[in-house]
Amino acid sequence: MGILHIATIAAISLTSLLPASCRKTADKTSAPASVAAANTTTTNTAHELGELTLTNHLETCVHLGSGKSCFFTPRMIDRHSFQLTLALESKSESGKTRDLNVTEIVAKTDKPFELAIGDFQLSFTPHVAVE
Repeated sequence: MGILHIATIAAISLTSLLPASCRKTADKTSAPASVAAANTTTTNTAHELGELTLTNHLETCVHLGSGKSCFFTPRMIDRHSFQLTLALESKSESGKTRDLNVTEIVAKTDKPFELAIGDFQLSFTPHVAVE
């Protein structure tokens, strides 16, 4: 089985899990104030999310406005590095998925970085908490 087949299967598997895990209201303890600011930006494709608190192996959903949501799923590699799976999902007004962009990166916790996914530029400082 080729790498392309494995990547396709992984993307399909992630797609089936994403809509069920997104919450419309965030916990006050887990969502920083900067995430709320990102929710109000609907016309720009650049979003500054500030410090984003993530939990190892748990998905975090950030609504970007205009029917777009970004799902963050971290997996710790060592004490300072983690693999981050990001999925940018666009939904139509009827609630059907219109676009889905998935990417994986390796990053360091508490180090700011910028990322382009789909037509969005995201910048944030990830802080990954271990369960």
